[in-house]
Amino acid sequence: MWTLGILVVGIFVLIFGGDEVAWAVSEADSLTLALLCFLQVVTLAMSAYQWYRLLVNLRANISFSHAFVIHLSGAFVESVTPSVKVGGEAAKIYLSRRATGLPGGQLLGAAMAHKYLSLLPFLAILVPVVATSVSTQYLSLWVVYSFLILAFVFALFFRLIHKEGYVRTAPDGSESEHDGLRGAFSAVLRRTVAQVGEAAQYSRYLVSGSERGILLAVSALIWMLYPVKVYLVASMLGLDAGILNVVVSTYSAYVLSMIPLTPGGLGTFEGSMAIMLARGTLTPAEGLAVALLTRLVTFWFPLVLSAGAAATTLWKHVGPANSDES
Repeated sequence: MWTLGILVVGIFVLIFGGDEVAWAVSEADSLTLALLCFLQVVTLAMSAYQWYRLLVNLRANISFSHAFVIHLSGAFVESVTPSVKVGGEAAKIYLSRRATGLPGGQLLGAAMAHKYLSLLPFLAILVPVVATSVSTQYLSLWVVYSFLILAFVFALFFRLIHKEGYVRTAPDGSESEHDGLRGAFSAVLRRTVAQVGEAAQYSRYLVSGSERGILLAVSALIWMLYPVKVYLVASMLGLDAGILNVVVSTYSAYVLSMIPLTPGGLGTFEGSMAIMLARGTLTPAEGLAVALLTRLVTFWFPLVLSAGAAATTLWKHVGPANSDES
């Protein structure tokens, strides 16, 4: 899948003109890129702070720096698997359980709360962007369909969190006796659904009203910073991309990159952003150059950081000192 993503990026470079893309990328300024990377670290720290606050609310004895490393390790899993961020949450639950000793059900509830806090502001931002763009026939149908699917999934997730009356039922064994493997699978499925339901209900009460507002504001700021980074990249290259075009292109690319085709949306993000930017004042080659440098800051640079965090965490938990326990 990594090969497929890189191949897609290479195909876009060839289609849009390798020389033109290379020339546009060559206009990049190292100091500006360094400042953008610093801004990306701030973004990662804000997201890690949300996870840290959720762990603190669970009475976990953990420092922010340790929670930051765990968050980065989860981000590494997100970047190397087409998991739509689900794999990253699973990694954070596992590592947080090893670090704090908290029950998995509580950490699953924290992960659900974190996902809710992250997605709700994103959808709130997308609604006016999509509505405005559809009225002007600016968006492609693929972006609209992806947005509708994301909104539908979030609606189901919202319903799961706010549903009352989850009851964990213990199987009486009758299904296993009469139906064999099918009955056993049904019993396991019922227990799993009940456990997920209990975790979802638990996540609803994990943060108070005032703290929930603060964490939602942090997520909104994180999402609003993404088009800012794209606009700064375009300005660094001396390109006038237009603020509205940058906003629509950025969020469209993120929506499409959530489709689980390649790790981290590799290829789909770059291609969709380049095409969307080319609908404005930029050429396709200039749009792809902006997309590639944006991904250097928001994907490849964090990937290096998260790989280091994942390696450190892996060594700590399953290295030679813990080989017997593993």
